[in-house]
Amino acid sequence: MIESFLTAFVIYFVVIDPVGSAPVFLSVTSHFTKAERYKVALEAKTKNVKSIYN
Repeated sequence: MIESFLTAFVIYFVVIDPVGSAPVFLSVTSHFTKAERYKVALEAKTKNVKSIYN
């Protein structure tokens, strides 16, 4: 189980590149409040995790 999680995490990290995507996310959501930005990030994370495990 943990091996599957680690494999999925590494693949997710390489494909999605969260470090490189952070500036894009911040510029796209620059007009959002902190709460709205958090909600969008949480929703995106949830959808990404669901797509990995489906």
